[in-house]
Amino acid sequence: MIYAVVNQKGGCGKTTTAVHLAHYLQRKGRSVCLVDCDPQRSSSIWLEGATNKGHLSIEYEVVDLGQSLAIDKSLIKLEKLFDDVVIDGPAGLVEQTMTLIQLSDKVLIPLQPSALDIDAARTTVETIEMTRRRCPKIDASVFLNRIRKGTVMLRAAEETIPGFEDKGIKVLREMVTDKTRLSGICADQKTAFLEDTGAGLISQQEYKLLFDAFVADDANLSLVA
Repeated sequence: MIYAVVNQKGGCGKTTTAVHLAHYLQRKGRSVCLVDCDPQRSSSIWLEGATNKGHLSIEYEVVDLGQSLAIDKSLIKLEKLFDDVVIDGPAGLVEQTMTLIQLSDKVLIPLQPSALDIDAARTTVETIEMTRRRCPKIDASVFLNRIRKGTVMLRAAEETIPGFEDKGIKVLREMVTDKTRLSGICADQKTAFLEDTGAGLISQQEYKLLFDAFVADDANLSLVA
């Protein structure tokens, strides 16, 4: 399976989501490779540091989307070598993002609950709609990321986000809360799946529920310790 984590807007949590999805799949006993398509190279730097520090080891590959056939060639190769490929998509780069979406089995869109982020998400929705002209069967889902419970912004987002379903995008009920501990975990180049207490454990449970819903078609997979 090829999973793409995309959003045209930067700073919405694509890299954090992609790295956690890759680790989630690996914990299911799957062989996984993360493909870093973001010019900032955040996910590959994260995974390189995680390996060097002995936290976890996930294969990764950096792809320059400026090279026209780079992603096509990489995915053809990686699909044969791994059970699952997780793509960390770039901000902007509409044409390149369309290619990533078209080549993926499932697309996940992290969305922060702010008026600016929701407004900017329209570009991502438009990109998916344009891609559907080439490839009608696109399985895309959106979830609210870095939420703060009880806020006006969250309530406004919860009222607005169902509109994505009119565009053929699944709205996942599962959300990931904005926690200081999660930021620390990422800064340490770990994931919440390595936590077993406190706020880190809560983040782990949130990601597990989110990814359980997102990869629901792979019902034969079960989470292992």
